[in-house]
Amino acid sequence: MAITGGENRDRAPPVDEVLRIVLARHRDKTSTTTAAVAATATSTATNASTTTPLERLRDITESLIDGLLEDEEGSRNIVACVKTVHVLVSVDASLLSTSKATILLPFLKSATSPQEQIVSDYLLKIFRSAVTTMPKTSTKFAKDLQSALMPMLNKPSSSATTLQEVVACYCAVVRGQTHDFGAMINVFRVSVERLLATVKILMAMAAGGGAAAVVGPTKGDPTKALPILCFLSSLFCEHANLDQLRIQYPRKSETKAQINQITPKSISEHVYGILVKLHQLQISPVVSAAALSSLGFLFRAYPTLMLLPPSTSIMDAIFASPAQQTQLQLLKIMQDFLGSQARAGGPTTAAAPLLVGASKRAAAAAKAHGAVKIEELVGNVDGFADSGVASAISQRYIDQILASTLSTNGAIQRVGVELLTAVAHSGFSHPLTIAPHLVALTTSPDAQTLSQAHATLSLLYQKHASLLSTRFLEPAKVAFTFSRSNARGANQSQRITGYRGDPPVSHFGRWYGLLQKEKRVVQLDFLKTLTRALEVEPGASCSDDDVAFVRYIAEALSTLDYKRYEEPLSVIAHLNSALAVSGLQVLHLLEADLDEGAGWLDDEAPSSMPPEGTDGQQLPATSKGDRIAPAPSPDLARQSVRCGIALLLRDHLKTLYSITDAKLSKYAPGKKSALGDRVRDLIFCVWGRKMCSCFFAQAVNRRAEAPLALGSDEYARMPFALTPMSTPAELIQQRHEYIRMIQEDETITTLDESEMEGEDMNP
Repeated sequence: MAITGGENRDRAPPVDEVLRIVLARHRDKTSTTTAAVAATATSTATNASTTTPLERLRDITESLIDGLLEDEEGSRNIVACVKTVHVLVSVDASLLSTSKATILLPFLKSATSPQEQIVSDYLLKIFRSAVTTMPKTSTKFAKDLQSALMPMLNKPSSSATTLQEVVACYCAVVRGQTHDFGAMINVFRVSVERLLATVKILMAMAAGGGAAAVVGPTKGDPTKALPILCFLSSLFCEHANLDQLRIQYPRKSETKAQINQITPKSISEHVYGILVKLHQLQISPVVSAAALSSLGFLFRAYPTLMLLPPSTSIMDAIFASPAQQTQLQLLKIMQDFLGSQARAGGPTTAAAPLLVGASKRAAAAAKAHGAVKIEELVGNVDGFADSGVASAISQRYIDQILASTLSTNGAIQRVGVELLTAVAHSGFSHPLTIAPHLVALTTSPDAQTLSQAHATLSLLYQKHASLLSTRFLEPAKVAFTFSRSNARGANQSQRITGYRGDPPVSHFGRWYGLLQKEKRVVQLDFLKTLTRALEVEPGASCSDDDVAFVRYIAEALSTLDYKRYEEPLSVIAHLNSALAVSGLQVLHLLEADLDEGAGWLDDEAPSSMPPEGTDGQQLPATSKGDRIAPAPSPDLARQSVRCGIALLLRDHLKTLYSITDAKLSKYAPGKKSALGDRVRDLIFCVWGRKMCSCFFAQAVNRRAEAPLALGSDEYARMPFALTPMSTPAELIQQRHEYIRMIQEDETITTLDESEMEGEDMNP
């Protein structure tokens, strides 16, 4: 279990969730069979000797702790043992008895090495969970634990992570066992008063123009202790919950008087105001970061503070600044906040997505036990104000969250993906808003990011398949932008491709795999939409980015894992339609630039590159034989590149899947057929000797000798598909390359001749 848990201290190991599922299922089984067991004496005797999973886990926990006590030679891995105990106790805090907790207490001490620090952090988490379930008679252990924690508070660690565990454990033992509220309030009061006094001094110096005097490393630098004071004040405010304590124990006049001595108003708002003022002073990056982290601690316990104007102003300014480290810190605060809100829903809510039918079993168990919470039936609105904060924050900063998922900064991207996953699971944003970025993340070279994005995208398609199937081009554009940023971040000279690996796998492969679970028409709409992206509008502007995007789409389509012949046939049919219209329009515009209207059907059409001068410009011409037409416009030349890529994609698919023009002529795009939804063998009509429509549903086979990806030959037939055109000579060369490709293509020639014959017959 320790190995499965890993060494990641920022994220809970998944093994504890698995154990929770096992225990939850066992409890459900036990609750449903309680009546039958009670009615049958033999069953009761049999079950009495059966060890439950909870008892087995308790035996493991006690064995591990006894092993630490008996390990006189130090041969055991203390970190692994303590971590395993932590995993078990996090599943059920009752697994740790008071006697076994007493054995672990001597291991809790101020750390002097990294190993001791890890052990102390896990012990603090263990004790924090255990003291809440220990009987009230465990006063001796509780007092010993409180005494062991006091040195850690008097000389606090500079690590915010360790300090969080120390304060949380201290407040848990005081509130749950010792009720020594006076000591807890005194530690908090000293921290807040020192923090407030320091902030007032800094504000006075800033108002008098002397702030620079306190920034330097002088002996009396008041900013040196500010980070620790911020952490202590905010953490005690989070875990001690003095506002509730003042209401919960009104008869204890001493407790109430001590709290009122700090401020008679809200404690949380008092600390919040101090931290906001400190952050606005911008004393130093270290102090500002500490103030921001401390605000994050407050937000976990008091979510409504996150929506106050000072909070939103701070967050807006951070996202608008170029400081990536501060943005990362804020994103982590938001991630921590959303996680705390999810945990506040209770274990049943947290485990609901993992258990099939868990809600039904939980309802049955509640019915069997007669467990009905009266606060769920009456107008209990205490948590209503806090419940909408997570949704409001997610919607307000969804653009920043989406931008972080595509960041070239690996740390920011990982946190952004976690945030986007939480937003998707909670339903805090519209599926059409977040789906394009999830599609883009499925093209990530990082396996963990790819897997997490695909799992979240699968969840969205399970819930909103019909809605997500209406938008295909926008996710493709976001995926292209993401791939381009990754390529530039890794290597400036690396070109963007629509596939990865060897053998090549399409960037849209996982996305298309989800669509293949839907109806046939959804897949065909996907292919049609992406194929239409290769069409051009003659006369419109066309940039190098447009060419790169078309190439990206074409390469992704060329490497998709098609299941039926109907799929590549659909792509080829739509490409033929596009080339017959926009492709020929581009051709005619290029012909118009040629001298005396020489077209691609004319025997006098030039077949080689025109001569050029030493400066790369066109040479003047005097006669018909050597007259050189002016270079086409850059936009028109780029449009011809796009049409050329479409033609290359069509030829690539025909070669790869052995699709002849005869087979293609039998295919009618969009024709509904029940045969298209299942794989069938190739069948021929005996009487008519024609191919049956079952061919279109046949499982596809790729030719072994054919290239698997478009562009594997570096676009030998269309060089400017990879290289931008910058000189008139290159524009002229592209014109000749495109005319040559059309001239060699018999399909488009036939389409153009048919069109001309139709015009002659209908003057």
